[in-house]
Amino acid sequence: MPISTISRAAVPLSAGRAAHPWRLPEPHRPSDIRSELVRAGDVGGGAAWQILIRDGLLAELWHGVAASPTVPVTAELRARAVRDLIPTHTTLGGLSAVWILTGGSAPATLDVIYPPGTHRPPATLGRAPRQAHVLADERVLVGKLAITAPLRTVLDVATRVPKDDALAAIRVLTKACGVDLEAARRSLDLRFRWPRRDHARAVLAQAA
Repeated sequence: MPISTISRAAVPLSAGRAAHPWRLPEPHRPSDIRSELVRAGDVGGGAAWQILIRDGLLAELWHGVAASPTVPVTAELRARAVRDLIPTHTTLGGLSAVWILTGGSAPATLDVIYPPGTHRPPATLGRAPRQAHVLADERVLVGKLAITAPLRTVLDVATRVPKDDALAAIRVLTKACGVDLEAARRSLDLRFRWPRRDHARAVLAQAA
């Protein structure tokens, strides 16, 4: 995966000589990296990783996962960056789904939805599980990762996210994915047991 040449972070070692213990390890040359997704172990460790991120030679997608600036950052690439954190029986939703679909800043935590009657995934650093029904036609696959479809994502965001953040996310999602907010409102009206339905309806009305 070609990217521009980087400056050396340490003086090269002569044959048979040990490195000074206080020197940072030299980052692997980006030309040696073959994967589109890059982790610290691919570039010589955490110190080298921080140098490459700092110098803009790697673009961090998710905590500890980056891509070369020359690689197009697509929805599929973002999905691949977090796919190992999402159990197979769950669906990624909320602001996490907005990020996958539209880009921008990654969320602080991944909104992992697990269906009732199944095992609750453990809450780990960067992953927040919650229980909810997600119908089959409310899911889409992006890079083999199941996420909520745009319309269902709008409903979740309108319900669960603080209003100003929800409005911004819904407008971005509407522009990027062409969500019909009137259709979202009708879908909400049919969900008689939907939590905070009046709040979500007010957010959708303002977003429209």
